[in-house]
Amino acid sequence: MIPNPKFAAIAKKLTEYLQRLNDCHLTEYDDVDGLCDNLCPSNKGVYVFYENNYPMYVGRSDRLKGRIREQMNLNSPPSKSACAVEIAKKFAVVCLKRMYPECRNISEKALRNRLQRALREEFEFRELFNRYFADAKERVEVMGVRVVKITDPNEQSIFEICAHLALETPYNNFRNH
Repeated sequence: MIPNPKFAAIAKKLTEYLQRLNDCHLTEYDDVDGLCDNLCPSNKGVYVFYENNYPMYVGRSDRLKGRIREQMNLNSPPSKSACAVEIAKKFAVVCLKRMYPECRNISEKALRNRLQRALREEFEFRELFNRYFADAKERVEVMGVRVVKITDPNEQSIFEICAHLALETPYNNFRNH
């Protein structure tokens, strides 16, 4: 199969983007505005959250400063905090397996689906998730972040997955809905 020339051109840029991301200074919450202003004046690109120098989550946005601030803000709701949501879900699944022996033989995917339904329907699970979500928000708030300027939305999308695979970020979720 001969790749589409547009895709081939994007693929050639992926290694360069990974290098620029790696070369970016690891910045904390208070310095996000300066980082984005200096490296991404267009405010479009891809970001990676790091905890103890380990990459944890890759995201992309056409409003980079605002999106990073939403993710790192303790008061942001789950709809604005994808990284914290993924951390909380992972810990909630572990907790479910410990609390309910019948859950131990159920796949993580099946448990995540049950957790989604339970969050809508059962107060007990909402309380459990909210506790883990609050803890996860505190973790994300103190994570470091690196950014790379990518203005093209197709390049952002492809690089987000590329960076996730290359960096082995544990909290990205590319599952189909």
